[in-house]
Amino acid sequence: MPQSAPRILSVGSDHVLCDTRHKVLQRQYEVVSVNTIEEMQQLPSKPAFTIVILCHTLSDTDCLVAASIARQRWPRARILSLVTNGGSYRPSLVADFTLINQDGPRALLNAIDALQTISPRRPPSPSTS
Repeated sequence: MPQSAPRILSVGSDHVLCDTRHKVLQRQYEVVSVNTIEEMQQLPSKPAFTIVILCHTLSDTDCLVAASIARQRWPRARILSLVTNGGSYRPSLVADFTLINQDGPRALLNAIDALQTISPRRPPSPSTS
């Protein structure tokens, strides 16, 4: 495990699933879970989150909005997008790492460890044409 445990924000619309994920993660990490974009927007900017998990239960639009908010408010955060097998591939546009949700808790914990070794993706700079 890294020297300093990451601070994780988990965003998802299914309350039961998010609560279960929160319980698994809080054994090793500091975790904050929210179920709506509005709740995410109300979070303070500091202390910063180091990892933001976007659940497969978010709509494509909410996923993109959540990623945009995370990039603006916590620019050093890495984004982990959970997808279902055969589900939307929108996370590849915004995530630093994508994980198929059916892989279970151990795969999630391994992905979090791996994310700590990479730099966050930066959005493309606007063109000046």
